[in-house]
Amino acid sequence: MPARNNHALLVAYDGRPFLGYQPQGPALATVGGVLLSALRCLGIQATPFGASRTDARVQAFGQVASFQTRLDLDPTSLLTRLNDTLPSSVRVLAAARAHPSFHAHWSATGKVYRYRLAPEPTSPSDSDGLDFARLNFALRLLASRDDLAAFSASRERDKHKVRTLDSARLLEASPATGALLEFSGAGFGRYQIRHLVAAALAMARRQITPDELCAMSRGEQRHPPKAPAEGLCLWQVRYPLERDPFARLVPHWHLAPDCLDSFKTRDERARG
Repeated sequence: MPARNNHALLVAYDGRPFLGYQPQGPALATVGGVLLSALRCLGIQATPFGASRTDARVQAFGQVASFQTRLDLDPTSLLTRLNDTLPSSVRVLAAARAHPSFHAHWSATGKVYRYRLAPEPTSPSDSDGLDFARLNFALRLLASRDDLAAFSASRERDKHKVRTLDSARLLEASPATGALLEFSGAGFGRYQIRHLVAAALAMARRQITPDELCAMSRGEQRHPPKAPAEGLCLWQVRYPLERDPFARLVPHWHLAPDCLDSFKTRDERARG
């Protein structure tokens, strides 16, 4: 019997038509479900495991899925055939043969998320207006905390798992175009990024103080309701270099579909 071959897909999608990534049965539209159906249409009986279970309406620019099959698949042909089969809201940016031990979820060492804030009308006298300097300070303050598990809706399930940020950055800030925030870390709990965004925005609008933001991180004060899902994008999944199936790929924003162009920074748009 032929040995199993391991394959990886780099996937981008507009999450608005879907109830997240995780397949939930044929009656519910999910990204993992349409990938599974596309593979079945190509005669590939395999389940594509995603690196991240993105929630309903969340975007992805660098989702990774992996699957095993005994078929000998050519990555270039697989890429073309999948995109011919998938809906236009889901695009496979790259396909590659992966190391036998590679798993899209379990091999990941970190993830990068970006959150796009639309511009909002303000006036100099508006006390609730968005202060970009305070927003940047709030992000730096969150990145400095020893544990942000209090912002995760899965805190009870995860028990004593510590959640920290490698970085939290303000990539763009303009009253005309809005703002782009980036969060990087080893792993995130359910809704954690959206809760972090909401808390940072509350401080940026002077609705809470830095001390109150720190109290939220300790679980001593309730954090604001989570920010809308539509602004969130899974930007990149990180793997050890020797296991990353896309390590030699050109930066993947050059391959991105037009529907996700809003998640690029200005510098990236100029380069691409």
